[in-house]
Amino acid sequence: MSGNTQHGVAERVTLYLSVFGTIIIVHNNMANPNGVSEVYKVIRGQVEHVDNNLGQRVIWLVIAQSFFFGAYASLINGKPAKPELDLIHNSLIKILPIAALLTVAFTFIDVITSVIYMRGLRKKYEQSLSDDVDIDSAYPSITGSKSQRIFMHASPILIPAVFIIIWIFLLYVQYTSPAGADAPPPMPK
Repeated sequence: MSGNTQHGVAERVTLYLSVFGTIIIVHNNMANPNGVSEVYKVIRGQVEHVDNNLGQRVIWLVIAQSFFFGAYASLINGKPAKPELDLIHNSLIKILPIAALLTVAFTFIDVITSVIYMRGLRKKYEQSLSDDVDIDSAYPSITGSKSQRIFMHASPILIPAVFIIIWIFLLYVQYTSPAGADAPPPMPK
C-alpha cells in the first residue's frame, strides 16, 4: 500500500510476514526517508536476528523432545539386563521427564522474551516515524534491556546446567548403587 497522507506527509506502508506468521508493518515516512530508512534497517536487522533465533530454538526444542520421548518410551518398555541396574533404570525413569520439562520451560521463557523484544522493536520503529522524535533516540538498544538479555539467553545457559546436574546425579547413583560398587571378594572354598 502506498500514497496515504497524514498531516500532508506521504507515507508508504509495507507488510512483511515473519517465520512465525506475525505481520510486521513497516511505515516509510516520505518526508524524512534517509533517517527513518536507516532506523528501519537497524530495527529490521534486529527483528530478523531474533526471529531466526526463535526458529532455531523451536526446531532444536522439537528435536530434543523427540529424543526425550524416545528415551522415555525405551525406559518404560524395557528392563535392565542385570537386576543391579534397576536403581539406575528407575532413576532415569524419574529424572528424564524432569529434564524434558525444564528444557521446555527454559526455551519457552526464551521464546516469550524474544517475542516481547520484537514487539518492543516494532513499537520503537513506529515511534521513530513521529516528526518530533530525535533520530538518534529512535535507534533501539543493541540487545534489549538487562532483563530481556537474561531471559532471552535462558535456554542456552540453563539447559546445559540442567544436563550437568542430571549427569552428576546419574553418575552418583551409578557409583553408589550395588551395580557400581566393587565386586565382593571371592568366597573361600
